[in-house]
Amino acid sequence: MEFKNLELKEFDDFYKVILNNFPAKEIKEYNYMKDTFIAGAYKVLTLKEDNKIKGILSYYDGGEFTFIDYFAIDGNQKGKGLGSKMLKYFLEMINKQVILEVEHPEDEQSQRRIIFYQRNGLILNDQYDYYVPPVRNLKHRLYFHLMSYPKEIIEADFNCFYPKILNLVYGVDL
Repeated sequence: MEFKNLELKEFDDFYKVILNNFPAKEIKEYNYMKDTFIAGAYKVLTLKEDNKIKGILSYYDGGEFTFIDYFAIDGNQKGKGLGSKMLKYFLEMINKQVILEVEHPEDEQSQRRIIFYQRNGLILNDQYDYYVPPVRNLKHRLYFHLMSYPKEIIEADFNCFYPKILNLVYGVDL
């Protein structure tokens, strides 16, 4: 297995991994994501085996932080430690503050996701009121917690990062 940056010709395969691993309410429009990728603002790290995508980690560079958008190991590859390996590789590669969204821990899967990230060194920042307003195909306000690495998000940073995340990731101005 090897880590590679996504090439444009692989974008459809990348999007299929998202469709197979995320709830529909959390999936951004295909054209918006592809246009952002082509423009260079959206980057994707892949985990490949036999030239097939087995894992994806998409992200935005927010200057003083990097925002992980989608992270998934596909299908029957789950449970083999590949997610931890990919996340560790990414965190070492980026070498700055990393932020991502997680659902509130209201069911077993969301609780397991938070535990996975904590086991891999991320910190749950559940003290902030963080949500994504309805935009494009996202029909309802989505509530999340933020997780961060290598340190907790302090209030001054949250107040700075929140509008930047909404603009960078969702194209929303506060």
